[in-house]
Order: sequence, then C-alpha cells, then structure tokens
Amino acid sequence: MSDYQALIDLQKKNGVQFISGKHNDHSCREFIGFIAQAMREDIKQMLLCANFLSVEQDGTEARKTRDEKELVYAKIVVRGQPVEILLKCQRMSNFGGVTADSIKRAIDDAFSDYNVTGDRYINCLICASADGASVNVGRLSGALTTIMGEGRDWLLIIHCSAHRIELAVKDAFHEIADFQKVDDMMLNLYIFFKNSGKCWRMLLVIAEQLVLVQRIPKASGTRFQVHKYRAIKSMIINFLPLCLFAENMIEAGNKVCKADQRAKLKGYLNIWLSYGYLASMHLYRLTLKQTAHLSYVAQTATPLVTDVVDAMKLTVNELNTLATNVDQDGSNDLPFPVTISEDGQQATITADATNLPATTRFKQANQLSEKQKKQAAKNVATIKEEFVLKKVHQGKQSVTRIKTKLIPAIAAQLDKRMDSFNDPIYKAMKIADHTQWDMSNPSYGLEEIKLISNHFAVSLAYHKFSLDMAITEWRGLKKLVASKFHHFQSKIGLWCQLFTHHHCQFPHIFLVIEIILCVAVASASVERGISVLNRHLTNSRLNMNNATLDDLLVLRVNLPTLVRCDPHYEQKLIDKAVRIYVDSKKRRSSMKRPSTTSVSELHTESQDDTFLPVPSSTVIKPTYNELTCVEEFLSLSDTEELSDSASLDSESDSDTD
Repeated sequence: MSDYQALIDLQKKNGVQFISGKHNDHSCREFIGFIAQAMREDIKQMLLCANFLSVEQDGTEARKTRDEKELVYAKIVVRGQPVEILLKCQRMSNFGGVTADSIKRAIDDAFSDYNVTGDRYINCLICASADGASVNVGRLSGALTTIMGEGRDWLLIIHCSAHRIELAVKDAFHEIADFQKVDDMMLNLYIFFKNSGKCWRMLLVIAEQLVLVQRIPKASGTRFQVHKYRAIKSMIINFLPLCLFAENMIEAGNKVCKADQRAKLKGYLNIWLSYGYLASMHLYRLTLKQTAHLSYVAQTATPLVTDVVDAMKLTVNELNTLATNVDQDGSNDLPFPVTISEDGQQATITADATNLPATTRFKQANQLSEKQKKQAAKNVATIKEEFVLKKVHQGKQSVTRIKTKLIPAIAAQLDKRMDSFNDPIYKAMKIADHTQWDMSNPSYGLEEIKLISNHFAVSLAYHKFSLDMAITEWRGLKKLVASKFHHFQSKIGLWCQLFTHHHCQFPHIFLVIEIILCVAVASASVERGISVLNRHLTNSRLNMNNATLDDLLVLRVNLPTLVRCDPHYEQKLIDKAVRIYVDSKKRRSSMKRPSTTSVSELHTESQDDTFLPVPSSTVIKPTYNELTCVEEFLSLSDTEELSDSASLDSESDSDTD
C-alpha cells in the first residue's frame, strides 16, 4: 500500500484516467477490500460445491506485541486436483486467547463465514491436520480432537508429516555429539557475521580467489529439512574460505579485528582443522540429503499418503545403505580431495587459488571460447593454499561409530514418528496410486474400497453413495486405465483428466477417490502462509487492522492457486470487484456501471467457472452407468513443485498429550 500513490502517478503519465479523490491509502485499503470480497464469493462457491473438506491450521505470534494470529486453510478437490485455500486469518484475542477451545471456535468461525455450517460442515469434513502441539492434536482436549467429538467419528486427525520428519531427525541428532557440534557452529557463525558486517566484507575479499561465498542462513530451532540442508551445504562450500579468513584475522592487529573476535576465530579454527569435525560435517550433509528429500515430498502442494509412505521407505533404505558403506581408507569421509601422511596422523587439503576473482573464473569456464580461455590462462597465476587436519585416527573412529550405530537410529526414529501411516485406513488409500494397481488380479482394490466406504460411511451417505455401484465402476475404471494409460505416471494429472472428462461414468468410485485426494497429509501450506503473513506484518506494521491483513493474505495466498485452476481467473476477479465497487449502496445513486465490454466477457469459452468442483448432486445417477464408453483424453503433468521452502519461526512442537 505504501507504493499506491507512486503507481497511480505512473499510470497517470501513461494517460490512464482515475476517479478523483481516490489516490490515498484509505482508498487503496478500500479497493483491496472489494477485490478480497469478490474472491471470497468465489471461494464460497468452491466450498459449497466441494463434496469433502479438510482443515489445516497453525498460528504465529508477533514478537513485540505477542498478538497471536491463526491461519485456517481448507483443502478440497477441484476436478481431480487437490487445492488448499486460505479461509481466514483469525486474531486469537477475539476468541479469548490461545486455548484448544478458542482455536476450535476460530476454525468454526472461518467456515461459518463461507456458509459452511450445519449438516454440511459436520458430514463433509473428513480430515484435520496441524503441527504436534498438544493444544491442536492432544488426545483428550486438543482443538482437532474436540472437532472430532462433535459427531465426526470418521475424522482423520493427522500430525503434519513435515513436522514429524523434522522432529524425528532432531531427536536422533541429539544422540550424536558430533552433529550437535555442527549445529552449534552453524548458529555461532550465523550470529558472528550477522553482528559484524565488517568481518563479512573481509571474508568476501579474502575468499574471492577461492569460491563464490554463500551467506550462512539461520538453521537453529525447528526447521524443515530442506532449509537445514541448504545451511550445511553453504557451510561446506565456505569451509576453505573460512579457514583462510580465520588465519588472516588471527594474525591481524586490533585495528582490523577485535580481540574477542580473534579469540573466537582461534577456537573455531582449531575445531575446523580437525579431521573428525570435517568428516562429521560431510556425513551430516549426506544424512540430510536423504531426509530433506522426504521432507520435500511432504511439503509439495498435493502430497498423497502413498507419496509420503513410498518416500519414507526410500529414505530408510538409503540411510541403511549409508550406514553400511564404511571405507577403511577413509577416501569418502571428506568433501574435498585429501592427502594422508604416512603415519596416518595428519591429512592435508589443498585448494588452488588464482589471481582472478571467482566470478571471473566462472565466466571463463562457462562463457569464453577455447581460444579465449588459452589466451586468458597465460595471465593467470595459481597459488596453492594448504590446510592440515589433525587427529585423523580419532576422526575415522568417530565417523565409523556414527555410521554403524547412530545413522540406523535416525531410520528407527523416522519409522517411529511415521508409524500412524501403518493404520489400515491409510494403507487402503494406495488405490489412488494407479502405478501400483495389480491389473492381473480382478479383485484388487475391492477390500480397500469397502474399508474406506465403511470408515467414511456417514460422509458418503450424505452424497447418496452406493457401494455396489462403486465396485462396479471400479472394474470399469481399471479397464479404462489399463487400456489407455498403462504408461501414464502422473497421479494427479490422471485424476484431473478422469474427473474432468469421465465424472458421469464413475460418480460413486470418484467419491472414494476424492476422499483420498482430500486427505491433508501435511500442513506445509499453512507454514508458507505464515511466511507471507510475517512479510506483511513487519515491525512497522504491527498495528495494522486485522481485517486489512486478512484481505491482503486472502489475495496474496489464494490468487496463484485459483489462477492455476482457471488461467482467466485474474481478469474475472478484477471485473467482478469493479462491479461490486460500482454497485455498492453508497455509490449506486452517483455512479453508473461501465457500458464497455470487459476483457473477461470476451473469453466465452471459460465462463463455465472451471475452477469450481463438481458437486455430487449433479453427477450421481444411480440408475445409469456408462461403463462401456471409453474416451481418449490428454495427459497432464504433475502439479507445480514447491517453489520455496518454509521455515518455522515459532516455538518447537511438543509431543501430543
């Protein structure tokens, strides 16, 4: 909103005419409110058309005001595509604080604002997901448990998979003292360079002949694995420049580096030049490389239960392989080439530096022709920097101990934390993964369909579901996939096309599939929403009205999602907001609706609101089933990957009570 006036002035210079007196911040907030109102009306239609709902929630607290904000998301299925939508940003002080009862009332209020109440709210809600705080998922009095106790015995309460992975790795790493040293060093270096811009600039100058130095991010506290992997990778990239920087600073006088800083760097250098520390840091990265992949799968926009379970098995197998891969000579213990002395007590790392900055060398390696490279090489002077590592024998023993004893403990912790997915109801959800179907077995999937239909009997009955019809349709659906899509690998893409083009053929079995697609395996989307909230609610905006903040978040978070569902939605939204603005009561007497045709009205082929789900009432026809009709349809790729990893700025999750 701070740039609103400048944007108006720019458009005026381009010849655009504006309503007079509407160039201030108040008008900007007003316009944002109308656009958000238009979007909420569309979201309301999506929720009322959706057959099933899942709820995701999490909260964050402003450090200065201690004002708790709770984000409430809904997950629905739009024509085979799982979609997560931010419903509301709730100010918890309006509900009496942060208790299980107040969180439950905040969730109910968010759905009530979209007219999802009564029997529809009770029967269509099938899943609830949150982090592991006892106030959310406590077995006796948690907010989600209370929601389940309101006549929803079928409700699945899921502790966010991404959080569980982080807590499992964190618990296992507590038992590994070498990994704790790496964690402490990352935090110390983050604080050291954050508090001293001068030292950071000197590091850049000293290291420019070695590598392109990366800023070390904050990786302490409860963080998703992808974020921690990025931090440890930057530590390894910066290792040699950091050693060179520390050596120069220790030899420098007080004018260049303070005495307390030199003392810290001397202690750090002593740790860095230990074989065991560098080997532990390398092993730390290899371990996180596996767990980060698992965490990434759980953080994607549309993870299925089978996706998380399969990634879990792959991660455990890779960790066990890493544990058994013990080198006697230690050739793979370090991230850099190393030369070990004859007595085996010292190891030497050699780094080649040149008189050219790293940026220039990168340009030479990637942009110059071979002739230009030979000419440039004549003017390059190479300098060898050597770093001697101590305590090689003890370091090798430490690495062997971590691999053989402690890495298997990480796999065991993952199995323990993710044990709930061994429940039969989750195992039955494998039928949504067509790549695992046993086409040679005519009865494959029948028991799973019966199990899911029995568990969600009330929710399915609300949509006039028939188990016999679902079983009949299931056989026809398998024939369709076997004949047309035996080579098709995209799970979500397959269901998008099936729901779009064949929903009249398989209405009952699609209700079962929609339940599986609607299950919220993780609440990573809420964490991304909290990141957006923190970018808006800066220290200078702590007094922002909660209604304005809610409008901004609804627009910022939901617009990309709705545009993916309907490419023309952005223009439709603007046209609809303009109509609401013009037709508002206080302007009706003084303003007329524009007579010109809007851009979105020209897109006649997209006026059927393709972003809306298909309600079961328009699909299910118990007396008619078109199993013999098989149509060809195009394949779609999987949904867009997660663009940025979310970090958790709130307190660490506690176990459930």
